[in-house]
Amino acid sequence: MKNICIIRNASFSQNAMMHRIVTALVDISNLIVVSRERDRLNKQYECKKVNFQNNTIENYSLNIRSDYGKGINNLIPLLLYQFQLFKVLYKTRKKFDVIHAIDFDSGLVACLFCMLFKKKYVYHIADFYIESRQGIPTVVKKVIKALDFFVIKKAEVTILCTENRREQIKGSSPNKIEIIHNVPTIDKEASQNIIAEKNSELTLCYIGTLGETRFLKEMIEAVSRRPNDLKLIVGGYGKLEDYIKDKSLKYENIQFIGKVNYLDTFDFYSSSDIMVAVYDPRIKNHKYSAPNKFYESILLKKPIIVGKDTGIDELVREHDIGFIIDYDYKEFINTLDEIKSTPAILEQKRENIDKISSLYSWEKMKGKIREVYKLIK
Repeated sequence: MKNICIIRNASFSQNAMMHRIVTALVDISNLIVVSRERDRLNKQYECKKVNFQNNTIENYSLNIRSDYGKGINNLIPLLLYQFQLFKVLYKTRKKFDVIHAIDFDSGLVACLFCMLFKKKYVYHIADFYIESRQGIPTVVKKVIKALDFFVIKKAEVTILCTENRREQIKGSSPNKIEIIHNVPTIDKEASQNIIAEKNSELTLCYIGTLGETRFLKEMIEAVSRRPNDLKLIVGGYGKLEDYIKDKSLKYENIQFIGKVNYLDTFDFYSSSDIMVAVYDPRIKNHKYSAPNKFYESILLKKPIIVGKDTGIDELVREHDIGFIIDYDYKEFINTLDEIKSTPAILEQKRENIDKISSLYSWEKMKGKIREVYKLIK
């Protein structure tokens, strides 16, 4: 039985990827999770015993406050996170042999730690760092990219979430690459127990990062103008949190649910008719997007609206399981009008989703995650 430490600069309870890795490994490994909370200041870190699927794991939660969307202004909290992460890894070093590091901010620490203490690590790239962060000077980007490629080179295995992400790390020298899609940890049979509600108004749902480049203001503007036939459910955290909260108080057909534990997201999605994942294609990382929402929409048989030229639109088009729009308010309105005037279109999309659901099975991805660790000696 392997001893594994899973690390990410994110809240464990709310992060889908950490939840996936723990779910895949918890019954065959001894696990430690090191996560981060951004809104607590009471201690440098807390160690909690977490009951996870009838197994007890240790969760070291680093409490380092920072604000979302502040770019370079979050540099000091980031460095503090990395320093505290290294300290916790050192303190717990006898409890693990392998680190599962998600993204560069944790991966760099894992790389240095493993070189110093002769341990191994798996590098899981959820978002390629320099293409998913804004406001980084060009010179600094070059340094970060070189360091990121070094982390890839030293990792036992590098995990990507789609095939087209290989293009982002072109020029690096990975020892081995595994493609593991961001599919939900609930299997198809369990998803059938989630009761979908019937809505009198067309209900849209978005849960995730509340940032400027996620089409949120446009969605809210569109829905707020049509209180009789549209409803929007928004959850998550980020820069636009206060803005969305204010709009939800002003308009009855906009519901803000705030931060949501990962497993609870399925209840909110099931109460909607359509899921939304429209990202600004001008952000380079969005051209390779593989949002959890896409895979969750397949599991729940919910058509999804996605942005054109954001990677995932190719699969939506190929299988005809949703709607593709430019990052444009008027086109969004036209799509909603099309759906409202042709109710049968949603049922057709759901039938198409059912045909491809076996392609994105949690059992397949779970097996691939386990296989990664079988290869590490």
